[in-house]
Amino acid sequence: HPGGEEVLLEQAGQDCTESFEDVGHSSDARQMMEPYKIGELVE
Repeated sequence: HPGGEEVLLEQAGQDCTESFEDVGHSSDARQMMEPYKIGELVE
């Protein structure tokens, strides 16, 4: 991860969607994450 492991460890075990979106990841980063998606949370 280009941002380092610390940012990943801080978000581990929780919904990090907002943090992911706030950083402004590229479409390549989004495609790389797709295989790890297990579902969507609904309120």
